[in-house]
Amino acid sequence: MSESVEAMRTLWEEILETDDVSLDWDFFEIGGNSLHAARVVDRIEERFGVALDLPDFYDHPTVRELADFVESQRARLPG
Repeated sequence: MSESVEAMRTLWEEILETDDVSLDWDFFEIGGNSLHAARVVDRIEERFGVALDLPDFYDHPTVRELADFVESQRARLPG
């Protein structure tokens, strides 16, 4: 498992206050809501240096999908 996937899982577990998030569970089906999603987006920018919009989160609602998307966005950053 990549470092970004594990970091994303940890982030979700912190925000959702749980310790057992599967990589392929849909964020909104396991109790996440738009406020939680906004917090995740903020933390992603802090942790990974990638600014996302909420629609990006809704388009990638699993740990695995979101981590892959964030990595693809990081690859586009200069430097």
